[in-house]
Amino acid sequence: MNKDYELILLAAGHGKRMGISGNKVLLPLLDEPLIVYPLRTFLKDNNCCHIIIVAKKDEIPLLKELAKKESVSTTIPFTFVEGGAERQDSVNYGLRKLENIKGFVMIHDGARPFVESHLIEGLNEVVHQTKAAILGVPVKDTIKKVENKLVVETIVRSALWQVQTPQAFSSQLILKAHKTARIENFLGTDDASLVERLGEKVVMVPSSYDNIKITTPEDLIVGEAILKHQQKSQKENKMQRVGQGYDTHQLVEGRLCIIGGVELPFEKGLVGHSDADVLIHAIIDALLGAAGKGDIGQLFPDTDLAFKDANSRELLQQVYKQLIGEKFSIINIDATILAEKPKMQPYLKEMQKNIAFDCQMDTERVNVKATTSEKMGFVGRQEGIAAMAICLIEKNTI
Repeated sequence: MNKDYELILLAAGHGKRMGISGNKVLLPLLDEPLIVYPLRTFLKDNNCCHIIIVAKKDEIPLLKELAKKESVSTTIPFTFVEGGAERQDSVNYGLRKLENIKGFVMIHDGARPFVESHLIEGLNEVVHQTKAAILGVPVKDTIKKVENKLVVETIVRSALWQVQTPQAFSSQLILKAHKTARIENFLGTDDASLVERLGEKVVMVPSSYDNIKITTPEDLIVGEAILKHQQKSQKENKMQRVGQGYDTHQLVEGRLCIIGGVELPFEKGLVGHSDADVLIHAIIDALLGAAGKGDIGQLFPDTDLAFKDANSRELLQQVYKQLIGEKFSIINIDATILAEKPKMQPYLKEMQKNIAFDCQMDTERVNVKATTSEKMGFVGRQEGIAAMAICLIEKNTI
């Protein structure tokens, strides 16, 4: 089942309660702007297919630079749109930029930096079943209704929840809710309230008390403590694993010579069931080995016609998605090509970029080098080409 969603990330707010004249989402938290933290979390989610950032007109260039820096290893497209006078206006402008009005959308406050991946995943599961779901936590303190500084009533708190973001909806439903609110001049405090007015059910998904919104100077102090705790917890709950891969293919006439996704100008090419990209095959084996998932022959058997002449880069992308789906992340890849001819040096950087792109990682964390076998063995006799790869991956065990 396709569980893609688009994200509207709100960054057009003011810092009045923070006591500043600028935008609070750009305030530093442990030396990085607030908005960077939720942005990174959503960029790691394979189901997030489009990010719409709603911002002040004069801050869009800065946010574009931040987004470009954070998304260097992803293919998620961004759209930037100017915000409105009220939060509801900003959401409405963001909704107009949805690419799939029959899909799903999450709406998140840029000043809520501590939302965690497992919360987003849980919310996404529920909204695809119900059409409207929000994050929240039960109220812990006693709540009293006060008028003119006098207590009027003590409200039973067992049914009270403190609402957070992201809030998730079917795109058609939230578009209808906002349209109705505009027609009736209704201004809600959150997007779910607009859906509730339509008589639609909104499901509450339990969240974390850490998922606070940075609103006052005191929140920054609490936020720094939360962030340090999250970072410590992430380090303590990660397991690193090493994998190695090796592959060889015969050189023959009449075949293309494709290595690292680059077609090399050479009179011979590599024989294989797929495009015989020896470098990428070695990397796939290294990744699968590190994850304990067998090897390339088990995942893409040469007896399956579906993989006949397959583009090995597409196979690598499939392996990457499988690893991410099981909470693995790739730390680095180091690979060596063994070939007498053709010369690899002019093409190594392009190969590096291809592999980094397919694995959605920085090019600095991918290293590709080449050597000869000094005319010894099948490589030295130019009968074939070999490749070796080693990788380090990390799994979040939470």
